[in-house]
Amino acid sequence: MEAFAAWLRAFYLDTSEYEAHAHWENFVATSPDLALEELRCISEVAASPPKDLVLVIEQYASMYTWRRGRRIPWTHDDYVKWLKEMVLTFSVIAERHGLPNVSLVDREASS
Repeated sequence: MEAFAAWLRAFYLDTSEYEAHAHWENFVATSPDLALEELRCISEVAASPPKDLVLVIEQYASMYTWRRGRRIPWTHDDYVKWLKEMVLTFSVIAERHGLPNVSLVDREASS
């Protein structure tokens, strides 16, 4: 979980989705081996989310929905859905740089 927390801090602490994707693109280009390790880590967390996922994400990178001017915290299911989407998005970026696909779709199909 420490590696997952580090990924959250690096890519989602006080950043937008656009900034996180741009940072990931640069990270993959400059440190492909480390990027592959991080991608595998987040893929594993997304495939088997821990019970304290909400606490971990809220500590390092909270996400909220705004509805009628009110901030609505995300649920465990919201975070799992978001994390699976990030695995797929980050996998696509990594593949453009020649890294192997470690997306959830491939992992679940091979299970």
